[in-house]
Amino acid sequence: MSFTSHISEIRDTYQLTQQELADKIHTSRDCVSYWETGKRLIPMDKAILIADTFNVTVDYVLGRSDCTSVDNEYIHQQLGLSDNAINKLRTMAAHDKCLIESNKKNQKRIAAKKDKSSVRPLLLPLYTDTVNFLIESKLFFNLISTLSYFLNSDRFSKFLDSHFKKIDTNSLYPADENFIAGGCDIPINGDTNKALAKNLLDIQLNKLSEEFKKKAAAKK
Repeated sequence: MSFTSHISEIRDTYQLTQQELADKIHTSRDCVSYWETGKRLIPMDKAILIADTFNVTVDYVLGRSDCTSVDNEYIHQQLGLSDNAINKLRTMAAHDKCLIESNKKNQKRIAAKKDKSSVRPLLLPLYTDTVNFLIESKLFFNLISTLSYFLNSDRFSKFLDSHFKKIDTNSLYPADENFIAGGCDIPINGDTNKALAKNLLDIQLNKLSEEFKKKAAAKK
């Protein structure tokens, strides 16, 4: 992205009009409009002011980075995650932290009443625990690979060419004249690919569910 789209993103994030943004950084609405259309470059003093006002980096304001913070830029360079993806993970972690703190306060309040029978463990699952389980799972790469093909069904043909003999088509589809047992003469098109990928996803998710149950049982 360029600085033009980043200025617009900042306004959208904070729900500001061009005039409201201009007022915050002591400039005119026309200047903001010129920046967003690329007719003028952002002066360095205004770029610094925007960065300080909205807690983003100067590099982001100037379009030299698509990440809003130095920490996010480092994570992006290491893992390839986008700025939005990283921020969503941060929000998820913050949600879990609030949930844990709220649960601790409730337990203390109940304990103060000396009613130990009312003390209960945290029932709601933590998002971070789920994400950790998914990534640590032996099925993680298979799941991500299948999901990728599901979202890109037109590219699924290559996957079928090299993997289809391993798939039991009878377990994936009911008897149908369009499908021949053994998978050798199955028509390859976008709809077929997406249907196959969806069935593969179902299989992967069922296996993942079994793995999760076993792991949960082992902790008891």
